[in-house]
Amino acid sequence: MMGCEAPTEFHYYGGTQEGQRVSATEGNEIFDSLEESGCRLRTICAPNHKFRMPISTHMEGEGVSGTEILSIDRPCKLPPGVCKCCCYQKVDVHSGGVYLGKVEEQFSCCVPKYMAFDKNDNAVYKMQQPTCVGGFCVDICAEGNPCGRGCCKVPFHLFPASNASSLYPSSDASPSGKILKEKASNLDELFTDSQIFKITFPEKAGAEEKGLLLGATVLINANFFERGPCGGPCDHATAY
Repeated sequence: MMGCEAPTEFHYYGGTQEGQRVSATEGNEIFDSLEESGCRLRTICAPNHKFRMPISTHMEGEGVSGTEILSIDRPCKLPPGVCKCCCYQKVDVHSGGVYLGKVEEQFSCCVPKYMAFDKNDNAVYKMQQPTCVGGFCVDICAEGNPCGRGCCKVPFHLFPASNASSLYPSSDASPSGKILKEKASNLDELFTDSQIFKITFPEKAGAEEKGLLLGATVLINANFFERGPCGGPCDHATAY
């Protein structure tokens, strides 16, 4: 059946301890966001279409809008891929109309890489999946046995851009943070397009840097976990 694809929706939760799992029934939802984009773009150009993703404070009640704290703007670019030399995927992050920086795909030969830049275009964080075989392959066992506790988990490690020990490629550098796509429940995996992301912010990350990492999560979801017109985009995601 032909129809307009649904816009992507994010719900953000906070205040969890290490090892605890967030549940939407715990009542600690802090932010919401709903993609703003044209129906034709979502139907024809997804998942590489242009969109704006405003992030607002969570308010209880149907039709009640919170205060916008961030705006994540993504232009239409070529799909993510290795050995590209232009048209890299990116998002620009603003707060109250003030430019905070951007997150942009970087040149890579084998493993996807991203860089976060501040408002002065200075590199802040490097992001890539954990690697093996000298940095040429994604380490699918980084979160555990992919047939066990590591099932459906996709991590992106964060490194300070100034840390020489984390230059690409590297399989032994210690990350300062992580964006982890986790496994949803079996029912969600089977019947919906829901995704769950856990963000571990670097210890010294400020408010603006955390905003950039929220933008990175939205971009990673759009690049790797949204499907095209035949399958429909991911219409619901959770970040905590």
